[in-house]
Amino acid sequence: MIILYSTLGCHLCDEAVAIIHPLLKADETCTIVDIAEEDTLVEAYGIRIPVVKHENSGNEIGWPFTADEFMAWLVQQNRKG
Repeated sequence: MIILYSTLGCHLCDEAVAIIHPLLKADETCTIVDIAEEDTLVEAYGIRIPVVKHENSGNEIGWPFTADEFMAWLVQQNRKG
């Protein structure tokens, strides 16, 4: 599973979702976490969103990324996971 750290009204986050979702396999999920709901998340990701985190590996990829860059990152994480 991957986690997308985001918040409402973030147009870059919307762009990230548009890249991520078509590339996910049927058994892969993307959970969107609104950082505004936790102070620790705002502190960690407030100026960096959107950030995608692979739950198993703990590795992150931050914006900006292309579809090719995201796919290469995801393949690498799945090999580790």
